[in-house]
Amino acid sequence: MAKPSADCLDDGQNSSLEPLLSPHREINDKVDAAGNSPRRLRRWTWKHTAVLGIGGIATALVVLAFSIRPLALRAIDTTKMDIQRMQLQFPRNDSVQLTTQLAITSDSPFGVTMHPAQLAIQFENATVGIFYTPAMDISKGTNVHTIANATLTVTNFQAWTKFAGAMVHSTNMTWTLSGEIDISLHLLSIPISNLPFTKTMGLGGMDGLRSLTVSKMDLSKSTETQVLAAIDTCLHNPSAVALTPVGSLCFDVFYRHPITNVSTFVGILTSINSSLPVSSTDASDAKCTAYGATGMNSMTLSGHIVSSDPEATSALISQYLSGNATHVQVGGCSPSASSISLYNAALRSLRLNSTLPPNPLPLIQDLAFASMDVVPQTDTIVGMHTVVKATTHSPLGNHSPLTLSSMTMAVELLSGDEERLGTFVTHRVDVTGNVSGTTNLTLACNASLHLFENGMPFGRFVRSLVQLRQTPIWVRGSFNVIATGALGTLRLTNVPVHVLSLVGGMAGLSNVSIVNFSLPGPHSSEGQQVTAVSDIWNPSAIAMDVGDVQLRLAVSTKSVLGFVATHMTLEPQSTSRVHLDGHLNPAVDDHGDLHPDVNAFFSRYISNEPSLLEIAITSINTTIPWVQQSLARTQVQTVFPGVAVDLISHLAMPEMHIHFNATAMIMHARMQARVALPSALAHLPINITHLELSSQLVSNHNVLSHVVIPFQAVEYSPTGFGTGSVAFESDISLHAIDVYDIAFTCGYVLQFGHGLPMVTP
Repeated sequence: MAKPSADCLDDGQNSSLEPLLSPHREINDKVDAAGNSPRRLRRWTWKHTAVLGIGGIATALVVLAFSIRPLALRAIDTTKMDIQRMQLQFPRNDSVQLTTQLAITSDSPFGVTMHPAQLAIQFENATVGIFYTPAMDISKGTNVHTIANATLTVTNFQAWTKFAGAMVHSTNMTWTLSGEIDISLHLLSIPISNLPFTKTMGLGGMDGLRSLTVSKMDLSKSTETQVLAAIDTCLHNPSAVALTPVGSLCFDVFYRHPITNVSTFVGILTSINSSLPVSSTDASDAKCTAYGATGMNSMTLSGHIVSSDPEATSALISQYLSGNATHVQVGGCSPSASSISLYNAALRSLRLNSTLPPNPLPLIQDLAFASMDVVPQTDTIVGMHTVVKATTHSPLGNHSPLTLSSMTMAVELLSGDEERLGTFVTHRVDVTGNVSGTTNLTLACNASLHLFENGMPFGRFVRSLVQLRQTPIWVRGSFNVIATGALGTLRLTNVPVHVLSLVGGMAGLSNVSIVNFSLPGPHSSEGQQVTAVSDIWNPSAIAMDVGDVQLRLAVSTKSVLGFVATHMTLEPQSTSRVHLDGHLNPAVDDHGDLHPDVNAFFSRYISNEPSLLEIAITSINTTIPWVQQSLARTQVQTVFPGVAVDLISHLAMPEMHIHFNATAMIMHARMQARVALPSALAHLPINITHLELSSQLVSNHNVLSHVVIPFQAVEYSPTGFGTGSVAFESDISLHAIDVYDIAFTCGYVLQFGHGLPMVTP
């Protein structure tokens, strides 16, 4: 390619390179070939550049204008909106305020401002209502916006009813936000108007509010005509929606009929101006944290139980008293489940299962056996007639009495260490008193006790009753009863009894007394016949006809006096008098002498001094093993009283010699004395072989001297039943004679020696 010459630059023609070369012209070139000055040329160049720039920008703007709207629509489509929490508050007949926490997630790199807009809620292809949103700035990422106090105006009540029903009853629901919105791009502040907006929204529903927990039920305010209930509940809300308020509510309560299995109306519950302020993500109400950390609402209900069907109501109350939870169904009342019309239809169709807590205090809290008549029948059956003081607590409180009748009871009796004794089955129970608050009833029971293990555990229990002052007994089982009160006449079944009672024992039958005692004779090979009357005090509430028993009488473990028999019947908390008949036949040693304990026993008896007597049951005339086990070898100790008697009287000295020493007056005399045994021993064959006497010489109540006759052999001559005389010859010492009374004493003795009477204590 040829290089352009200088002529080409100066030929007066416009070169295409001129704009680029013009700055290199000489400054003093004033006019070009066309007559244009340099200033004029420069002006033209900048205008041309500006026009081109503006045109480019305009072109870019036109291109952007045509492309930004589709981009904005695409950005709207890809923007995700999630409701974190939505509170419906201050409902009116046709509107409700919305406060919504909305999480908006955008992938667009351009931030936008969404201007206030009117949006519609659509559900199942119908518009529910409209509300206005405030301006919101949206940037890339997730932005949480709170739409506060936006008024949702319901425009289609049929659509609202479906929408509210789905919100309450469904697990998850979808609905649509729609409308037109205006936005501004943060880049260049480009406004875009009338963008169509449609967004499908997901919302977790309340799932029928199925988790209703009754934390407390109080029936204590009931009256004579109504059973009133005050109920504290905890209601779980699994939804992000909170309702404040939800209105004054009404619920019908149903219980499954025990025969037909059909849900039967048993009560009605209401609340005043209730709310569900806690959504699924909110912390639970303080009263309900035990049932969940989040989502639990507290609600107080009140109402009354009705008896539309006595069988269903009887089953309901029986289950409530059983100590187990009671399953009921709760449904919205019709036609008015809520005082707020916007929620009424949704709540009217509410059906949920709930559980009533068991009665906190058992109907029978304590049992005290006032009396228990035990009648042994067979190895395994014991007849029982009991009077029981029952401490009862009515869940209906102090002003709604219950009258109990036709009670039947089947309970197990167990010892204190929970050894099973038998099953106590009543044949008839007479109830005295009404149940009102905490009261005492008297239960007179005619029953049978069916023993376990052939009665051996029961035998051990009865033995502990005989030996101890108190014996624990468990009563476990249930009873059926007809209860008449505010709900009419109900047949309550399987009402539990589970109490530990203390039964007063017989304390070893330690209070036994000998009332009378005699040896009527005659003596036989079995020994000396003996009869006695004894009183046995039974401090226990237990009565028992023991039957014919044989008793061993002993003064020590090795000194048995004999055996007696009697028919023993123990009455509760009273004295039983028994008549003892038998023989005394104490053993003798190889020399024919009685045991010293036996001699001491009779010596104390005729000396009017008490002795201890041991009485033991050696055998019982019964074929029932547990009776033998419970009472055989039972041993009691009693005090055998002495008898006031003058054994020796009418002492005479047909012959007497007197001399003195430094300390005493010594007599040597032949003496005779009359002997008279106490009437109880009158028929006892005796032979007095030795005698020792220590006495006083008394005149006119003045003690003259102490008289001591040493132990020595005597001659005994019987004169009749229990009477005789003894004769002996002995030295007699008179000690401690007052020196001033010597003469008087000598004279007295001389008179005594001539047969005058002598007074001796």
